[in-house]
Amino acid sequence: MTITEACVKVRDDMLAEMRARWYRNNKKWIRFAPWTINTGQCSEFTERVCRLVKGATAFSLWKKGDYNYHSVVKFRGRYYDAECVEGGGWKSLPICKTLPWFLKFTLSKTSALL
Repeated sequence: MTITEACVKVRDDMLAEMRARWYRNNKKWIRFAPWTINTGQCSEFTERVCRLVKGATAFSLWKKGDYNYHSVVKFRGRYYDAECVEGGGWKSLPICKTLPWFLKFTLSKTSALL
């Protein structure tokens, strides 16, 4: 399985789980998108992908103390999250473009997620 295939599988599985859980509790459908994962469940996404792909590493973007504000997967010099399953530079991730203040923080490696 390639890194992109793993990211797509994990993203799609998580979105299906979120939809089912929401419907079970609220009896109506709501649209969940990859940004939904990136704004609350990015650590789980990262953990799942790292379990599927040998050599993938969990990283935290914008870390304050023990709190990780956004987790990404690093693999062969590229960074991946639920919105960017093709990978790219960390500054080009959609969450970094959406949140300009994000760019003032540096990339820091974390092993706490694995």
